[in-house]
Amino acid sequence: MRALARPIRQLAAVLLLLLAAALVWFLGVVPLSAHFDRMREEIETARSTLGRFSAVAALQDRVAETQRAGRAATSSAAYLKGEGDQIKSANLQTLLSNIAGENGVRLSSTRALTPLERNDLRLIGVRVQFTAHIEQLREILYAVESKQPFLFVDGLQVHTVSAMAHDPEHAGILDVRLDVYGAAPRKRA
Repeated sequence: MRALARPIRQLAAVLLLLLAAALVWFLGVVPLSAHFDRMREEIETARSTLGRFSAVAALQDRVAETQRAGRAATSSAAYLKGEGDQIKSANLQTLLSNIAGENGVRLSSTRALTPLERNDLRLIGVRVQFTAHIEQLREILYAVESKQPFLFVDGLQVHTVSAMAHDPEHAGILDVRLDVYGAAPRKRA
């Protein structure tokens, strides 16, 4: 057998070397690179998921804290006490009767008003009617709006009794109708 010429042998060696390098590249480097890319994507997905789980875990602490604050708010002195609207209304009537009594006034009539919804509050209302002197009325209004639970005067009608009765003995006495609301947290469904 005849030996090949040196330039052809060199060319064959270079081609074999290139073929071996190409085989290593396509059978080793490319699949390994694709595997690293897949792993990189999985790591990014796992990091994203971990970030969401961390955010949820951080919110869990805040949820518990918010629930404690909500329970504390519902038992706060700022709200009317009682389980249902009727009980809260009765408590409001009692509170208004006590305020009137402290100022030497007797309520002539009371009645519950339709509850109102405002934001996250349920406002329980009572209409009271009584007769009083102007100073007594001022003290009652001050007591209603300055004590806890927080109460709000929504309506006030005042007439002089002497104008209705034409009686000088009743001079300075006022016939008062007062609509008062107290706040209660709205029940969550």
